[in-house]
Amino acid sequence: MSVKSKFQSRSWKKDRFFISTDPNLFPLSQLAEAFNSDELYWTEALSPEAFREILDNSLSFGLYEEPQSSTTSEVKTYQGKGLGSWLVRCIREVLDEMPHLRRTMLLTGDWERSVPFYEKLLRIKENMTVELTKNSGLC
Repeated sequence: MSVKSKFQSRSWKKDRFFISTDPNLFPLSQLAEAFNSDELYWTEALSPEAFREILDNSLSFGLYEEPQSSTTSEVKTYQGKGLGSWLVRCIREVLDEMPHLRRTMLLTGDWERSVPFYEKLLRIKENMTVELTKNSGLC
């Protein structure tokens, strides 16, 4: 089994949610919508073909909710349910299986809230270098 196929076929389940590294599960239209949203103000969506190529050649983690049998409409709030922590723990599990991995990078615009969260869940040690540029872009 190739390294790519080993890591692009992982999945985890928790209640009605699941995490997968399968690039074919990413809903490209929703991905484009997210990239065109105000929250990702520094970028814009790529073509579906470009998104597909990037996903096929990356190790990406998607968090999905299983379809509900209920037909009622409701506002869904996912913050505070531990899903972000669970996602980061799944990422750490995969990173721990990569003995030759030399570097991981965290880009954040909110140092005070983000870094302690990731330091704890990814087991970052004090002597590890963390770079931060505080501005509105990534580079």
